[in-house]
Amino acid sequence: WLNLLPLLMMGTWYASAAMQPLPADPQQAQQAKMMRWMPVVMGIFLYSTAAGLTLYMTMSALWSIGETWLIRKLWLSKLEAALK
Repeated sequence: WLNLLPLLMMGTWYASAAMQPLPADPQQAQQAKMMRWMPVVMGIFLYSTAAGLTLYMTMSALWSIGETWLIRKLWLSKLEAALK
């Protein structure tokens, strides 16, 4: 009665979108804010899709979260330390 994978997909998509920085341009920043809510809309549309598709999308979002974390924490901190 409860399809858990689409709910997990929505959460990981939202977390991935929230980790992305907002652009400096006000119009692009507004669009980025709207795109942060797209995972919720897409989760509603994709609630009854096949489990393989939602699993693929969830893993893709988790990979994106890992990449963003790795770049921010490891590479950018090393770059900032080298520039000081």
